[in-house]
Amino acid sequence: MVGLALLEWLLAISMSLVLLAAGSPWMQAAWQSIQTHSVSQSLVRALRAAQQEAISRSTRVTVQPLACDNEPTTAADWSCPWRLYIDREGDQWFDVDADQQLRTLYAPFPASITTTRDRVTFSPQGTTTQVQAFLINHTRTVSVSWARISASATP
Repeated sequence: MVGLALLEWLLAISMSLVLLAAGSPWMQAAWQSIQTHSVSQSLVRALRAAQQEAISRSTRVTVQPLACDNEPTTAADWSCPWRLYIDREGDQWFDVDADQQLRTLYAPFPASITTTRDRVTFSPQGTTTQVQAFLINHTRTVSVSWARISASATP
């Protein structure tokens, strides 16, 4: 007898589907974890970039979330792009005519990022008085305190 019978093929396919279905929840959880970690690291990099810009330029640099249409937002929704800028007027709000935008950074994946503040400002010494914690997808925390920026898993 050469080859496989139809019944053997159907059995092999059905066993493969059962194994795939059993592994699917684990794969989804692993992918979600990878995305959350990636977003938290992107936020850490954005905050550290602002801190380094403040030190190297000897001026205050602010990181502020933008609405998804790249307009400033008053809400503390950090799930869309983040603007790094020099606040020349010191009013803690980006003004196209007066302030200097340094760059706009994006999270690599959509994520829920919640916090209580709508901006983080670093002094020319690279410090901030705005202690802040960002909760990403309810599983990971990015913290900003004085001159320290860190990310950790939420228990």
